[in-house]
Amino acid sequence: MHKKLLASQLALVMGSTLAGFSAPLYAQDSAVLEEVIVTARKRTESLQDVPLSISAFNSEFMDKADINSLPDIADFTPGFDFAQGFGRQDFRPAIRGQSNIQGGANAGLFVDGFFIGDGGATLPLTALERVEVVKGPQGALYGRSTLAGAVNYVLKRPGDEFAGEAKLTAGEDGELRGDVTLSGPLGEAAGFMLSASYYEYDGQYDNGFAGNEVGAPANTDDVGGEETTSIVGLITLNPTDGFDATASIMWEDSDDDPYAIGLLESSNNNCFFGPAPNPPPGTPADGLVGSAYNGSGYFCGEIDTDDILDANGGRTNLELGFYDDMGTEFEALRLGLTLGWNFENGRLQSKTSYHDYETEARQDQTFGGGDYYIVDAPFPPFVFAQRFGFLTETLEDSSEWSQELTWSSEIDGPLSYLVGAYYYEYESSADERSSSNASQAATAPDYSEFPLVADADFDLNNWAVYGQLIYAMSDTLNLGLELRYSEDEIELTGGANDLDLSESFDAVLPRFTIDWAASDDTLIYGVISRGNKPGNFNSSNSIREDQRPVDEETAWNYELGAKNTLWDGAATLNAAVYYIDWEDQQLTTTTVGADGSGSFSILDNIGESEIWGAELEFNANITDWWELYLGYAYTDTEIDEYIIPAAGSIGSSGAVNAYEEPAQHGFPYLANGDVLISGTELPQVSKHQATFSNTFSGQLTDNWDWFARVDYLYRSERYAQVYNAADTGDSNRVNLRAGVGTQLFDIEVWVRNATDDDTSPALIRYVQAVDGFLTFGPDRAIGATLPEQRAAGVTLTARF
Repeated sequence: MHKKLLASQLALVMGSTLAGFSAPLYAQDSAVLEEVIVTARKRTESLQDVPLSISAFNSEFMDKADINSLPDIADFTPGFDFAQGFGRQDFRPAIRGQSNIQGGANAGLFVDGFFIGDGGATLPLTALERVEVVKGPQGALYGRSTLAGAVNYVLKRPGDEFAGEAKLTAGEDGELRGDVTLSGPLGEAAGFMLSASYYEYDGQYDNGFAGNEVGAPANTDDVGGEETTSIVGLITLNPTDGFDATASIMWEDSDDDPYAIGLLESSNNNCFFGPAPNPPPGTPADGLVGSAYNGSGYFCGEIDTDDILDANGGRTNLELGFYDDMGTEFEALRLGLTLGWNFENGRLQSKTSYHDYETEARQDQTFGGGDYYIVDAPFPPFVFAQRFGFLTETLEDSSEWSQELTWSSEIDGPLSYLVGAYYYEYESSADERSSSNASQAATAPDYSEFPLVADADFDLNNWAVYGQLIYAMSDTLNLGLELRYSEDEIELTGGANDLDLSESFDAVLPRFTIDWAASDDTLIYGVISRGNKPGNFNSSNSIREDQRPVDEETAWNYELGAKNTLWDGAATLNAAVYYIDWEDQQLTTTTVGADGSGSFSILDNIGESEIWGAELEFNANITDWWELYLGYAYTDTEIDEYIIPAAGSIGSSGAVNAYEEPAQHGFPYLANGDVLISGTELPQVSKHQATFSNTFSGQLTDNWDWFARVDYLYRSERYAQVYNAADTGDSNRVNLRAGVGTQLFDIEVWVRNATDDDTSPALIRYVQAVDGFLTFGPDRAIGATLPEQRAAGVTLTARF
């Protein structure tokens, strides 16, 4: 009942807000806002006319706001959380609270409508004309991996005249960015765009690993450094009115240090729950009583990153000498081709893409909390040393290609339509090396001799047919229907266990829209849509066969929104309220191996959640010298059901595993011995997000202009896990930027995170390896990604 009341109140507040802003409170000489064009419905439309919740940014806005990455885009998108916990290759966007811990992303990334399967967070933004973030399920038109929404990068197109821009940025901590973009015509029927970028960054954290008894060398290198070189090229061809073509190529090479992360060790834990209650009689766990997770307890409350650093003399404590070239190297080649034929009654379009990826990742995944243990034999001189298996190396090759055909109508009248067919293929193979793979003692410098173990190959094929109908019932009322039928076939073959698994999933994904032009400047709309995340496999080598398949998850989204153009075009105010019913949620649980030993994290369909929320964006030219942006999102997530199965955590040896952990937190047993988690918030999601930006500008002389910008970025706490014990605390960041320029040259100075906010952007519930005598016991700890500290620099831009 309180949820319905909340939705009514939000709708009332939205209506009151719209009414309040309808009066002309702005200066009469304010400039009209530039119209924003989007292609979110696979047709060219004005943002204010689309009955969907979309945040869109053009290249001018991204320059003014110093947006250089996808996390920067999330800062200016209400309802978009993007907390990179494990470096730039960690792609886990959360739109409208639909976060994930393991498995594939819940939101998809596209470039010119082409799906990007790997490496999305390192794509360069200097070659972009605009970015579109479409919220809510987008499966009807975009297809797989868009359960929560989609982000579409649109590359710059050449104009009728030659144009060029060069930009150089230098900042603290070794930051250096260089970008050059050229575009123009190639004769009368063709054009080109070429963009080259280089970026390097030393990182802000020193590492202080002092070595250990097993022989690992001490290491004081920096962590968190990044380097990327990229080239983007595009050619357009328009020989006749009836045919056009666009070909693009994107090459990217990145080489990053180990990501900056630290461990809040178990000695800091401040809440202890004692042994779990006895499970119900007659259940699989009957008679087994779990301890309070090795007696270490848990950490409850806000994580202070200063405490983590202070415990190691202000430095991280990662072992960087275990493998050669620790960190992540990533290389990508992306090719795209769009062909279009225009006919009297419609347009036929073909879109073809091919992407190839290579990744080498080497990381100390203990996060600095102790990465070995020593076992002393009771009868010297026999001494055995075995590394804890969280120093890993992964070598992965993957590729994807897609083909899409669409026919869209160009018939005058009340009905317009689009039909399409789509095929997508993804292949991936990987080899892994772990510090626990060798039976011999781990002694430097022979770590690289540990065996590489082949993972099972992963193959995915997806095909779909879809359509869109938009019917104008009157001059002011439109109805829309979009529908997609898709099938996924996945295979897992080979690997250490010589797997030969395959599974098929099909889905019907509809979206219904209605929009009413209440006036020339106000659009009211409603959306009902269904999204899905296809099933998958757990590839761990030692689990039971019945634990390998993971079914698809689904979500229904119900939304009401309003888009308003105010003050004679000098302002826009867009707002939406929504409800999401999320079922068969793929969440992480813990199980024992098939032989009753070991502990493994797997995905399972064990969750159901609901999400209520509201979003608001206000853009305005208050005067001819003052631009204002306000974005706010309220995201209320609640886990209705998250079941930890006792049967899956009791091995043949009778060992008790992690199922008893939530019982220690007070969550109840069900009649069959399972533990039910409910009433908590989803992890990695801020309930409140706010962005408040002011840009001031004016003329110094006839040739020189000035500007100054202040961005305030607020994110409320994010929880580390579903128990809602440890959290990040609230984040309050301020970015400052100011400069002067002419038509041909700009010079700007900037300060990022001027408040030096030290809030961790992402937490993970973790374990801490400890030394032992004939024993090995992990204690509960918290891994905390370290934040970007305050940094200042200068940017020079030349246009020609």
